[in-house]
Amino acid sequence: MNIKFHYSRLLIDSRSFFISAVFGLVCDLVVYTTLVLLTVPAGPSNFVSSGLSILLVYLILTKNIFRGGTGPKKFFYFVSWYLISISTTSIFIDFLNSELGFNKLLCKIVVIPISFLANFLVVRRILSSPGDRVGS
Repeated sequence: MNIKFHYSRLLIDSRSFFISAVFGLVCDLVVYTTLVLLTVPAGPSNFVSSGLSILLVYLILTKNIFRGGTGPKKFFYFVSWYLISISTTSIFIDFLNSELGFNKLLCKIVVIPISFLANFLVVRRILSSPGDRVGS
């Protein structure tokens, strides 16, 4: 396959991932905001809301974008990555809120672009078939 096809595929995958992530983000923000309004601390609120949203995103991604991504092994890797990602961002959000005094919702918004990029790169690696990835 030529490099132009790979980069075209990367652009399509990233756009589709972004749209799917927006659905997950809406779920994430609704649950996170609800928990925060119920006075749950920022870190645990992020952990719960993110966990629910990644299950939604996994279902969307494996059905519509990365069709090579189904199966117990890939699901295990997907969930393992997101546990690392969510734990790291939850700790960072909690630090921004509790130690630096930033607003809980602002903390979440600051972390979103960073986690989106990292998640796209890792999830694409986990769920796509080797021949679909640039540089493969």
